[in-house]
Amino acid sequence: MQERDRAEAATYAAILGAAATFHDIGKFAMPARLLGKPGRLDAYEYNVIKHHPAVGANMLRHARGRFAPGLLRTAWNMAAFHHERWNGAGYPHGLKGRQIPVDARLTAIADAYDAASHDRVYQPAHSHDEAVELIGNSSGADFDPHLVEIFLQVSGKLHTELDAG
Repeated sequence: MQERDRAEAATYAAILGAAATFHDIGKFAMPARLLGKPGRLDAYEYNVIKHHPAVGANMLRHARGRFAPGLLRTAWNMAAFHHERWNGAGYPHGLKGRQIPVDARLTAIADAYDAASHDRVYQPAHSHDEAVELIGNSSGADFDPHLVEIFLQVSGKLHTELDAG
């Protein structure tokens, strides 16, 4: 990899890291009783929560001029599309495959790993290996199979770094 390519990759990685912190910003507008509800949401409650990607994208649209354009565009993609699924069964737009921006496809995998590997009010944490297996089993359905392959290749290193940090 040439020096210029490394610099561009490092810049993109920094943008991804910063933008990812905004992927669930729309949840700030969701009722707290739903976000903290133990157990499954009913159909109505789930439908309300399904609006958080669009709400988050709208919030970020109003932040135009307050962030670097590359950061804002990436954060907007992540917020708007991180619940879309590779097979088209996601929400809010039912996008499929490469219709989903790559930054949102990356976020979907990271978000799923985070959700699976940490305690939630509705489920206990899975081990690292179980969380990785869940993602691997969803390759081609929920997640981009190419990105899942990369995730599986680096998941051991991820686990080591998380334990150290």
